Amino acid sequence: MKGICLVLYALMALITGSAQTISVTGARTMIPGLYAGITYSHPTNSEINLGGRVFVERAQFSRIDYSAVGADLMLEYVSSRHPQESKCAVRVASGVTAQAESEPWIFKTFSQLQRLNYGMLTELSGVWNLTEAFALSSFVQQKFLFNRPLGSRHFLFGLTLSCKPQL
Repeated sequence: MKGICLVLYALMALITGSAQTISVTGARTMIPGLYAGITYSHPTNSEINLGGRVFVERAQFSRIDYSAVGADLMLEYVSSRHPQESKCAVRVASGVTAQAESEPWIFKTFSQLQRLNYGMLTELSGVWNLTEAFALSSFVQQKFLFNRPLGSRHFLFGLTLSCKPQL
């Protein structure tokens, strides 16, 4: 897991210069498992922002070695867009998700295409603006997945550190 976090921080450092908001996410799933991701948020002229996240999820318990990699595309609303306005804000997001799942025993007869799971997600987070450039948030996320043999729901909760580069 430490290696995954180092890779995520390195990717964040490479793309922060041209992005509007880059976030590093660490979470715990109810499987139980660990979740890490990088989120890019781009403000628009309306109250709704566009967001995208790449993530990796891993769980090991009772001889199960589950892992998943995927991407989320989201529309998100943040109650306070500027840190000067308020130290705290609420963020609500909804969108689509796709993930490739792997487990050597359960999915061994599945093809790569059958291991692809896709669906919808909702996310709610409380944001604390530490400075004009950094924010910390705690969030809950619920995914509703359509490929039922792989599982139809995922729930996770975690923390996010966001960087808004000052260009």
